Amino acid sequence: MNLESFYSFCEDMTNDSQNITINYKNLSNLWEKVEELTKEQKKSEPKHEFDVQQLLVASIILNSVNFCYFYGRPCYRPDGYNSYNFEQAFLKKLKEEDVGYVLPIRQEFHFQACVAYDLIMEYHFVPLKNEKLQFLDEFIRIEELNPNFPFFVFVQNMIEEENDFDQNTPLFVELLKTTFKSFAEDPFMKRTVLTPMTFERLNRDLGNGVTYFNDFEDLPIPVDYHIPNILRHFGCLTYSDYLADIVDNEKNIEANSKLEIEIRAATVVATRFLKKITGVSMNEIDESLFSLKGMVTTTHHMTNTTAY
Repeated sequence: MNLESFYSFCEDMTNDSQNITINYKNLSNLWEKVEELTKEQKKSEPKHEFDVQQLLVASIILNSVNFCYFYGRPCYRPDGYNSYNFEQAFLKKLKEEDVGYVLPIRQEFHFQACVAYDLIMEYHFVPLKNEKLQFLDEFIRIEELNPNFPFFVFVQNMIEEENDFDQNTPLFVELLKTTFKSFAEDPFMKRTVLTPMTFERLNRDLGNGVTYFNDFEDLPIPVDYHIPNILRHFGCLTYSDYLADIVDNEKNIEANSKLEIEIRAATVVATRFLKKITGVSMNEIDESLFSLKGMVTTTHHMTNTTAY
């Protein structure tokens, strides 16, 4: 499915849905609140702790295993495993085990995947652990792939050209999705689109601070549990009594079921409207909405999935 067909599908699902409606006036008001909250935030200075290749590979490895917010509560994660804690522990391990020189790109993937694998094995309980380990195994065995694959050529050009890099984020997302099975499953492309966003965040804070990906205009927001819940809390998405009962009582919604697809599709349509009225990038919309997470009192939907 190409992006034009994907957006048409989301619009059709949302227009036909009996379970979710979008309040466009509240969406406009929400963005005014976002701007007020974020206008005073200062950007951090880059720390140059990692090189570009390390952070790009780290972003891919992290997004290959950082999924399933369904288990985001302490009762499901008794030893404190969550995506943020795993990211911090992973980056700390990379720093400790840094070999001191730039590895060939496939060796970098192998090295980081082994670090992530060992780290996951240290946790007593990890949601969907076997699936995560299977995804990492793909990167551990990456040297079996042809180094002339378009994905590797793209990455090499990105690293070598730096300020002269010809940005093409949709192409990077497509190459990621078609090269690695761990990114190919989700038609909404949540973890695939989030990968260049993660890289930009990490490189801004821990790398050289250069922007490599900022052409997110044609890509959807990474749709998981939190963005639709944030929109619902602020009255931008309204659930039917039927769907509200399921979500509020924390009943599981099957992955790829009609209800789950309707939630994700409406979120795509709503955030594309925000992009249209604000003119800002989808990356900025995602970061800005996610910054409101701490204000939210509604419950996110529960879906046991590797997609997000």
